[in-house]
Amino acid sequence: MKKIGKFLASRLFKSVLVLLMIALFNFFLVRAAPGDPAEILAGQSGAVDAEFIAKLRAEFGLDQPMIVQLGQYLKNVATFDLGYSYRQQAPVTSLIAEHLPATLLLTITAFIFAVVAGVSLGTQAALRVGKWGDTVITTFSMLAYATPLFWVGLMLVLLFSVKLEWLPAFGY
Repeated sequence: MKKIGKFLASRLFKSVLVLLMIALFNFFLVRAAPGDPAEILAGQSGAVDAEFIAKLRAEFGLDQPMIVQLGQYLKNVATFDLGYSYRQQAPVTSLIAEHLPATLLLTITAFIFAVVAGVSLGTQAALRVGKWGDTVITTFSMLAYATPLFWVGLMLVLLFSVKLEWLPAFGY
């Protein structure tokens, strides 16, 4: 029992460390992008005067030293305060919650389909080792594995929504 507790504590520590490293990488990656974030936000809204940019810097804490910004960012990450979407004019948490049901439906459906198809094709290939059926299944699997997912997704949208008209191109 002691070993399991030590193992779980070790895993928890490593998980927190990995999440911290990802958060740090994300913070510095955004800061490494060319341009001032406040000027980019101001440009998106169409207002580019110095007063509006100063207001944005103060609102998002960009007028603070980098270490203060980092501390605030890590505190927000730790408390799951994902901030406010300037573009959508809504809290990020509510935007995620709004789109979560569709994402889960898509993810779970794709997972079930992948498991059923993978197990079925794998079983059929195993039953036909060395025969043409095994070769066809293996070739199809390798092609599917090597094809970029974004391209497959676009082609499936074209097939099922444009050509067959079974599904809508956008939305549910």
